[in-house]
Amino acid sequence: MKILQMDGEGPFDDLEGNAAFGRLFKKFLDKNVVTGLATLVAGTVTVSTSAVEADSVITLTPRGNTNAGSLDIQTITAGTSFVIRSSNASDVRVVGWSISKSTT
Repeated sequence: MKILQMDGEGPFDDLEGNAAFGRLFKKFLDKNVVTGLATLVAGTVTVSTSAVEADSVITLTPRGNTNAGSLDIQTITAGTSFVIRSSNASDVRVVGWSISKSTT
């Protein structure tokens, strides 16, 4: 039973539905999520990326010593960069980040 065809992919059907959905979801993520790593220097780092927008959701994942300080986004400059700041001014750990772009 054919239900739907999207984005040039084969039809969703009882045999292929999960695989087709997986391919489409990956395409969505590739276009709407950007990830990277940044290293704090003296508790701060500027991440340069044109992917950041004023309404982007930025998720931070600390690596290493999680007692080093809490993390937050200090500033966002749309289309240019964002600044990660630790509450500990001597924090030098690596931080994973991901930006979820607005889909509206």
